[in-house]
Amino acid sequence: MKKSPHLFILFLGVFIASHVNVLGQDFENVYNDAVESLDILLAEKALEQATASSELAKGHFLIGYLQYKEGKYFKSLDHYFTALANYRSTGNYEMQASALKNIGMIYERANFYDQAVDFYTESKLLKMSLSDSEGTLETQFYLAKVYRKSSNYENAIHILGALLKQYKNLESSPGMARVYNEMGLVHLAKEEYSTARKYYNLALDIDVPGKNAGRLVKSYNNIGHAYLQESDYRNALDYFNQALEYYNKNNELNKVDNALLFKNLGKVYDSLGSDSAVYFYEKSYDLNAFDETKEEYLDLCIQIKNAYWKKEDMEKAQYFSDQVDNIASNVYSLKQNLNQLYVRYQVEAATYKMERELKTSRLEAQLKQDFIIKCVLAVFLLLLITLIIIVYRKNRRLSFIHSEAVKVYKVLNS
Repeated sequence: MKKSPHLFILFLGVFIASHVNVLGQDFENVYNDAVESLDILLAEKALEQATASSELAKGHFLIGYLQYKEGKYFKSLDHYFTALANYRSTGNYEMQASALKNIGMIYERANFYDQAVDFYTESKLLKMSLSDSEGTLETQFYLAKVYRKSSNYENAIHILGALLKQYKNLESSPGMARVYNEMGLVHLAKEEYSTARKYYNLALDIDVPGKNAGRLVKSYNNIGHAYLQESDYRNALDYFNQALEYYNKNNELNKVDNALLFKNLGKVYDSLGSDSAVYFYEKSYDLNAFDETKEEYLDLCIQIKNAYWKKEDMEKAQYFSDQVDNIASNVYSLKQNLNQLYVRYQVEAATYKMERELKTSRLEAQLKQDFIIKCVLAVFLLLLITLIIIVYRKNRRLSFIHSEAVKVYKVLNS
């Protein structure tokens, strides 16, 4: 007995559909496990099982994030760019904005400030188009930081002033404190130390009642740093020690802020000729808070190297001297790689823009054509209705004339 080919085709279709569904479930399960555990190996396994553009985008974005957390910026950026391309193909504007922001953060860390501004601006515009007010404020803050780092103080102050008004309207104390601290950093960079301290103290006025230990460490450390820049070691130590008190109460706070605190303490004691400088420098170094692209890390290694030279500990001085050379080499290599990726992105972005403009122009042409067809049909329908009315009236008139003629005829022949 022959088997029907239709049954076989139906069975094959059901098998393929169920198989694809299982693969999709496998991706989601592995992906969710990777998100929960932040395990890069699981994330890579999930990516291997991804088939749809939406899955590829999620997989690459997660790996990009995890690589970023490990300080592997080139690999991170490569995955973020691939995620961005897939999010564009699926029309996911929310995740496009997130990818662009994260790409901007990498370029900012590598001191590619112009590129960082480009990506933050693209992200901000997308967030604005999505009416994401919180995301827009966050990206604006990142833009202000980049402008401050690139010495574009006018733009930084302009953005921070606008942000401060918005945070005041929202009654957001954390947002206001964050802006005040950044304002302080801008004026510190301009060597306006008393103005910088004014803004740091405004942040402190917000943080003290809220007893936010993390922000208190940052504010006390910032004020101390402003005094340190003026070689006012007594006041600098006073504020650094207050920051240290909060650190000792909860040393699980932001590692970067803690590392900066210990580095600043090291600088004070170094300037005073105290052996305690090495202790604080080493404590800052041991926190492993700075990645090798940050200027703070290079500065810290230089400070430790010089401190050991003063102590005539040549072995350790040479070790940190080698670290300085390695950092310079790694940063140079990273910058070359990031520059290549940026060029690639420019090509992809231009292609995406052209395709989007082509789609838009085609859609506009189609809408225009549809409008013309509708107008022609409307005119045709109007003419048809007019013709029907004319014919109807003519027929009624002929019918009336015929009726009258019959009446006359009957009268004449009666």
